[in-house]
Amino acid sequence: MPNEGYVGFELGADISTAINLDDYLVIDNDENRAKQFFRTFISNHALAVANEIKVNIGDSNNIISNAFTQENVFTEFVRATEGVPRDAMHILSLAAQKANISQLSMPIIRAAAYSFFQSEKYTSIQANKENRILLDWIRDEVISDRRTRAFLLPIFEEDIIIDRLFDRRALHILNRSRSAAHRPGERFIVYKLDYGLYVDLINTDKFPDGLLIETQIGNDIDFDVPLDDARSYRRAILDLEKFYAKNPDINRNSSSSKF
Repeated sequence: MPNEGYVGFELGADISTAINLDDYLVIDNDENRAKQFFRTFISNHALAVANEIKVNIGDSNNIISNAFTQENVFTEFVRATEGVPRDAMHILSLAAQKANISQLSMPIIRAAAYSFFQSEKYTSIQANKENRILLDWIRDEVISDRRTRAFLLPIFEEDIIIDRLFDRRALHILNRSRSAAHRPGERFIVYKLDYGLYVDLINTDKFPDGLLIETQIGNDIDFDVPLDDARSYRRAILDLEKFYAKNPDINRNSSSSKF
């Protein structure tokens, strides 16, 4: 009727905001919860297909143990998803193609995550030169120079390119309110670089060997991409002013494109 107002719920007073699954399922926040979710996630898909073709593949635990060579490989897969179910499906599909009839191993999971990042994320990022330049600079500044895959930005610091990289899942939020060791009283957002970008540096001279743990498995040397440790990034406050000083043609307040 003409005199009636809006009908519905008011966000905050009547209903809370929705859960952000990207935060809820990331392995850094709760490893057991993330692993259990993706264990069920994979098993439900596999069981659904098995029922259609009338094949008995056992319960969820059997499915995971038969698909992955070791439990730590499954853990690495969960880590590579960055808590995003749609990314998990892409990585798992690429890994299955690479493995063929073999079980999924650590090199296969990492190669699949890297391939997915390059084909699905980095390609779209490259469509805007500003996105690519800043992401490459962050990769070198944070991983190569500071030996960590995470960095901090002040909560109230706004940057449209950072926002775009977050939207394209090249950056992920690890913590929305963190203090810094040498700047008491200030609060920061903790971002981390996508697993697919980080793992690419393992076989280069830029990977952070101070954080990677080298282990001997049979005749193979394996590198464990570590969970993010607050001690490793609390001093890693990213200086965006330094970036824009090096790239004066990029205007942080009015980027050339929204994409």
